[in-house]
Amino acid sequence: MPESSSLARYVVAQDKAGTLMEALPWIQQYAGRIMVFKYGGNAMINDELRAAFAEDMVFLRSVGIRPVVVHGGGPQISAMLDKLGIFSEFRGGLRYTTREAMDVVRMVLTGQVARELVGLINQHGPHAVGMSGEDGGLLRARRITTVVDGEETDLGLVGEVVGVNTTAITSMIEAGKIPVISSIAPEIMDRDAARAAGKPADTLTGEVLNVNADTAAAAVAAAIGAEKLVMLTDVEGLYADWPDPSSLISSLSTEELRGLLPGLSSGMIPKMGACLAAVENGVPTAAIVDGRLAHSPLLEIFTDSGIGTQVTGEARAARPLADFVLMDPLRKHRGGLVNQHAATQDGAQAASGPAGTSAEHPDAGAAPSAVAPAGQAGLLADYRRDLLGVFGDPSLVLVEGSGCRVTDADGTEYLDLLAGIAVNSLGYSHPAWVAAIAEQAARLSHVSNFFTSPQQVRLAAELLEIAESPAGGKVFFTNSGTEANEAALKLIRAHGNAGEPRRHRILALRNAFHGRSAGALAATWKEAYRAPFEPLPAGVEFIEPTLEALEAALGDDVAGVILEPIQGEAGVIPLSEEFLRAARRGTRERGALLVVDEVQTGMGRTGLWLESLRSLRGDEAPDVVTLAKGLGGGFPIGAMLTLTPEATGVLTAGNHGTTFGGNPLAMAAGLATVRTIREEGLMAHAVEVGEHLRAALAGVEGVGEVRGRGLLIAFDLLDGEASGLAPALVAAAREGGFIVNATGPGTVRLAPPLILTRAEADEFVAALPGLLTAARERAAG
Repeated sequence: MPESSSLARYVVAQDKAGTLMEALPWIQQYAGRIMVFKYGGNAMINDELRAAFAEDMVFLRSVGIRPVVVHGGGPQISAMLDKLGIFSEFRGGLRYTTREAMDVVRMVLTGQVARELVGLINQHGPHAVGMSGEDGGLLRARRITTVVDGEETDLGLVGEVVGVNTTAITSMIEAGKIPVISSIAPEIMDRDAARAAGKPADTLTGEVLNVNADTAAAAVAAAIGAEKLVMLTDVEGLYADWPDPSSLISSLSTEELRGLLPGLSSGMIPKMGACLAAVENGVPTAAIVDGRLAHSPLLEIFTDSGIGTQVTGEARAARPLADFVLMDPLRKHRGGLVNQHAATQDGAQAASGPAGTSAEHPDAGAAPSAVAPAGQAGLLADYRRDLLGVFGDPSLVLVEGSGCRVTDADGTEYLDLLAGIAVNSLGYSHPAWVAAIAEQAARLSHVSNFFTSPQQVRLAAELLEIAESPAGGKVFFTNSGTEANEAALKLIRAHGNAGEPRRHRILALRNAFHGRSAGALAATWKEAYRAPFEPLPAGVEFIEPTLEALEAALGDDVAGVILEPIQGEAGVIPLSEEFLRAARRGTRERGALLVVDEVQTGMGRTGLWLESLRSLRGDEAPDVVTLAKGLGGGFPIGAMLTLTPEATGVLTAGNHGTTFGGNPLAMAAGLATVRTIREEGLMAHAVEVGEHLRAALAGVEGVGEVRGRGLLIAFDLLDGEASGLAPALVAAAREGGFIVNATGPGTVRLAPPLILTRAEADEFVAALPGLLTAARERAAG
């Protein structure tokens, strides 16, 4: 027995020996066998994890196991495209890969990602060889498309692997090398086209396609007879009851996974789908492991318990290579079915994100649950116990969304015609939006405002451009519309205090809503909101939105006017263009500022970037515009834009501030939202679908006036004001699978995602007569 002074070292050595003994049977079992590793997630972008992964591959080779690595490189591709200024068009939220973009994909995957990993491995000896999927026809792929608004849409040079040339890989393995394969592939002809041309089914077209690394790894593993497929992700595994850590599923059969697959969160579908495909095509086991843990591949392979989630099944003979095709999991998006492989291809909006997805999957951030969370009733009870009841009792617990639909904790699906009150402009789980947030979260989420970020600078420029700002316009970023309006009201106050005599009066409108913080609440009309918090900041006066009232109230003692071009909370009441122009003219003549609150109307909801551009542009531009809601597409963000010299010079260093406003994560969300609205033509789409929906609503018996522009709509219910029918209709609609909102006893508001289709709008209109009947019964009973 060693002396006590060396006891600690002895214990450590004994633990190490125990670890080696635990690994021994697994080393014996897997010696000489091939294992395929999908390399992605944080393991690809974190220097420590990259080095650990390279060490793992060398260790495996050293103990007689023969590793093969397949990788993508979504974040690196996106960064290079941005750096080179190469425009990327998105169709259905997916990147359309041009030949120019494909050149970048090839350069990044083979010249950057593969080279870095090969270099790390070869620091331990000349073991790794970088291979492109196009080397010797190593991989073969066919093009895939997506579906947008029910129509099949081309994605350019994007495909999925349908065949593997095993000789190119096995020759390297037999030579003692570690193949490191980049996920691009030569294109082969469509079967029908080849047949029509009288050519073999594997005839090459001469193009190279960008393919998803998950499905490529599964195809390679099945084709070369791998013993195991290990996929590095950014989650611990598959959970039966997310986020309960004790519910991690350590192992399940292909039959069990096949049953679970349709109900998985979108972030897990491609990973688990690839595992299922590999096992069903001859790979004995496939596993997803947490790539955020150093040496996670070794922990999975060489420990009795393993880590992550393993899929097992009966071994099956692989299909002939020329015809080898992976499963094709599908996902709903924008009213149609989108090929999940397309939605996760590396060159599309690839991203790396903590909390649940790999670098190649754009649906990052979704909870990786295998089944629905705890039941709705229990969660609502917990809500009442633990959360302050300022919103009353929530009617639903929502757990997941895709396109324009959301699902509650009991598994019931709803068509969301409110979009978080005009917030989720791109709907739910839009690949471009999710990918942008996931990629940015993996890089930099927050810095103080002692510093800035490229994302903040770019989004400010975008907003000034869409607002048609004259030269000299500025942007201040906040976290919400209330904060943006608070900043604007402070700006008005500072402007009024700048000269002599000081001007303390601020004009707001009857039925206005500008927020719930003290300053914004002072400019909000509704007495029920204001009364509990009086006295509020003084100086705000409310006037009727008429030319006569405006002219009578405007005087030389007015510091500013704040208004909404369409009063959303009041029931979607538009101000006349004549009134808006008179407000601009009157404030300018008297040296007052005009603030236009576009929190609800802005960002394309009414068919223009700003509703005020319909009346006020060029020399008539307002002094200040505030934005929020749809700007972030679901991420908290707000902005105050100063568009005139009179407004821009008021606030100086130290006059105002924010901790989180302008953080890189919010800015990435804003950029993705703006670019997607532009690239997918969603403003024109909102006009078209909005006109169709308003006309259809007007034809429903029991519906009175229908108001609005684009996809900001309200309709009055005949006799609804007296009976309180609108809240009853909201409840009946919810029971019927629709989410809408009542702005008053007789008025219903719709503010759906801008991606709402005509078919989805018609679905609600067709159900409305029955919903009105149910609402009348509810209101009467």
